[in-house]
Amino acid sequence: MGSPSPRYTAEFKQKAVEPYIAAGPDATYAEIARGLGIDAGSLSKWASQAGANPSEPEQNPFRMAEGLRCLRREDRRPKTEDEMLSKAGVFFASRLFWRSSSTSSAPATGSGSAPPSAG
Repeated sequence: MGSPSPRYTAEFKQKAVEPYIAAGPDATYAEIARGLGIDAGSLSKWASQAGANPSEPEQNPFRMAEGLRCLRREDRRPKTEDEMLSKAGVFFASRLFWRSSSTSSAPATGSGSAPPSAG
């Protein structure tokens, strides 16, 4: 089995695209990627995501994609927690039901007469 693809940060992707943009139309993805030690296909994808033009830092498409991933992960968390709590509630309720039903069907201990009255 091969090693997993490395994960690059939004800043790295933006900085990797900058030399390609600065080099102008004569540069190729392979030349720039070789200099950075990354795959040319990755650089090509990042350049197309960035629109191959400089943008404002707050409009960085890589940072926005990272933010979207974080928001999706945060959105999944409460749903998972709700499912776990629901399952735990069902589990404990069933244990309580079985415990109470087993004690109610058990024979009563003692002589069977009424308790003595205080007098």
